[in-house]
Amino acid sequence: MIGQFHKIPKTNQINSIFPLDGTKVGPPLPKTHKKQASRALKLIVQKIIITDGLGIYLSGIVTMLCLFTSGFHIYMKYQSESSTTKSVMWFSIVDAITCSVYGFEYLLRLYVAPQRIDFFLSTSSFLDIGVVSMFFIFEWMKSSVSIYFISVSRLLRIIRLLDFILQVIKTKMGMINRQILTIVLTIVLLMYISSGILQLFEKLEYHDALYFIVVTLSTIGYGDIVPVTLPGKTVVIVLIVVTFMIIPKQTGDLIALINMRSIYSRAIYKKNEDIDHLILTGNIEIEGATTFCQELFHPDHGNDTKHIIMLQESEPSQEMLWLLRMPQYELLLVYLRVI
Repeated sequence: MIGQFHKIPKTNQINSIFPLDGTKVGPPLPKTHKKQASRALKLIVQKIIITDGLGIYLSGIVTMLCLFTSGFHIYMKYQSESSTTKSVMWFSIVDAITCSVYGFEYLLRLYVAPQRIDFFLSTSSFLDIGVVSMFFIFEWMKSSVSIYFISVSRLLRIIRLLDFILQVIKTKMGMINRQILTIVLTIVLLMYISSGILQLFEKLEYHDALYFIVVTLSTIGYGDIVPVTLPGKTVVIVLIVVTFMIIPKQTGDLIALINMRSIYSRAIYKKNEDIDHLILTGNIEIEGATTFCQELFHPDHGNDTKHIIMLQESEPSQEMLWLLRMPQYELLLVYLRVI
């Protein structure tokens, strides 16, 4: 009828009605529907986890549980045997809940990962799998060595704190400051985990083990505390190797980030209470900047003690560098590149 629009069939719809090769074309294969449904479900989950921010809250819950179980594990080492026995039952339940939530959150991250194979083969993925599986396997086995592996699982969970902090401050801190924080937290976590594992094999209090680790990493080596068991010596060897592998690499990344920034990006201006300053922003042309400086710092005005701070998003041009380096303006002009 006139005035009504009819929807034009798509090519695959036309072929299904009038096959071009004369063969009968049926409905889409079930596999196609399954792939489409799986893709749609993944997009929905990605929206909920990433876009809506549910993932950061779930990660925060896992981090708090890991922080509590790891810290309470150290706390129990200072308790008497009778107090520890009373705490073991309920702490095992909290431990199981923590690892269950941890495992669920890991599977969720694996599901929404754009490249699942790359995510699965990453170092953090193997660490997550090791922490969760180590607890459940040895909790079920109840063997004489179970306590050692369960304790290692509890200590390694603290690494989630580093991942969570870096995830939260990702958009709130510059790359250089974030890298500095990463180095500091890495050193602290290495000392925390190594001290806890060393305590398992040596007859030491946790603070004594921590003291030994700090002395070892600082290369001082007083010799008042030394490991005497083979597992204890192995822990120290692994700690030294891991430290010399991770920290230099992170330090190199920090140096590379610093070198990527120009002197104008790194420059700062410290306000002097005795000297006034002006701030120039926007599109500063060399002709206007030159005229402005000549007028402002003219001897007749007596304004030679003012500072001019130029805030720009780009590097200074050659003409601007010429102005900044002029003897009469060199100590009065400050160029800052803001990113």
